[in-house]
Amino acid sequence: MRTHVFPYRLLTVMMLLALILPLSPSPSLLAKQEPQALPPILSDTISANWVRSDVSSLGRHTGTSVEKPRVEARASDTSSPAAITNLSASTSTFPGSVELSWSAPGDDATAGTASAYIVRYNTTTITESNWDMSTDVSGEPTPSPAGSVEGMIVSGLMPGRMYYFAIKAQDEIPNVSTISNSASAVAQTYPNTSYLPLVLSGFSSVSTVIPETTEVLTEATIQYLSGISEDGAVLTFTQSSPALADLAPGDVIVGDATTSTPSGFLRKVVSVSSTAEYIVVDTGQATLEEAIESGAAQLNRRLTPDQVQAGTHLQGVRLAGASALGDDFYLELKDVVLYDDDGNPNTKHDRILANGSIRLKPLISISRWS
Repeated sequence: MRTHVFPYRLLTVMMLLALILPLSPSPSLLAKQEPQALPPILSDTISANWVRSDVSSLGRHTGTSVEKPRVEARASDTSSPAAITNLSASTSTFPGSVELSWSAPGDDATAGTASAYIVRYNTTTITESNWDMSTDVSGEPTPSPAGSVEGMIVSGLMPGRMYYFAIKAQDEIPNVSTISNSASAVAQTYPNTSYLPLVLSGFSSVSTVIPETTEVLTEATIQYLSGISEDGAVLTFTQSSPALADLAPGDVIVGDATTSTPSGFLRKVVSVSSTAEYIVVDTGQATLEEAIESGAAQLNRRLTPDQVQAGTHLQGVRLAGASALGDDFYLELKDVVLYDDDGNPNTKHDRILANGSIRLKPLISISRWS
């Protein structure tokens, strides 16, 4: 068996040469990297820019460089959601509220899902020309996929007032749709609004006299009423009628409670003007004395707990809702402070308390003669 022995000095020289000679990068790493073709789905939104950068990991001081891509994204979505064309409005359940409904558009026209809705209201028909002057609504729903049925309730409106609504949809860019159709509805009135009708005969010997300057607008005229300003001063009609044709400044107009005028109206005419489309009656406040020379009105009505809209009460007072009591008001009293000598709630010896219950049958009665 032959044994090979390497001289110690030769081994030392080989190690020194390995430390002194620079490392050479692999030829395959120095080859220029050609840009790769982009997938078709990204071809219209992404571009690749090629730049040079040092690759220090290839050697300690080679100065070698290769090319790598830098990707930049740019938006190209210019398609807006489709305009909503079936916006509808109806009187809602609660006082001062209107319910809206419509079909959802898409993110791009009628495809996909939009990002947000913009709902506004006005006391006249809303178009692009008065969109910026209309009032924004809060609480719009998050859009659903195209074709879904959407809806919301707008509250905080003046009960009995006619309102007009319009809506726009927008995507994430945001691209905004054109304006929708303008839908209208009367805000819900208070459920216990009472109207005082004229009494022509009956309980009173006072005869009813209405001057010629008072014009009672019946349903034959009210049907053409398209809008009332928020303060009730301006009434807009879509066409004339014999009653409107007879109006003059200083006249008093009276309207009964109808679908268009849930609270009725009593106004004094300031001016009457007309355009190709509308008859506009500008009015001011009027009084019963101006509308009626003489007459009488009377109202008798029982008040019941279910008519209560809101209330305040002392601590310890509770309105019971027991059905066995029928229409009576039943108030429960528990440690209700009637008198506190020093006004200090922490001292108990100087107070007069009430415990028990009170049962009421309130009746409101109004009579007026002039």
